[in-house]
Amino acid sequence: MTQDSLKIYIDKSLKLKFKALCALQDKDMSEIAAGLIEDWVKQNETSVPLQPEE
Repeated sequence: MTQDSLKIYIDKSLKLKFKALCALQDKDMSEIAAGLIEDWVKQNETSVPLQPEE
């Protein structure tokens, strides 16, 4: 699987809470965020498949 970066802007306090919770659970922030995005995409996909960018 090829990976790419994504820059997002969120409230600073939310970021700090997310970072702290990931650290307490010894989880990687990127892996958790990618999993959440993947779940959202699966829930919101239509019957028409998306074409990947080339």
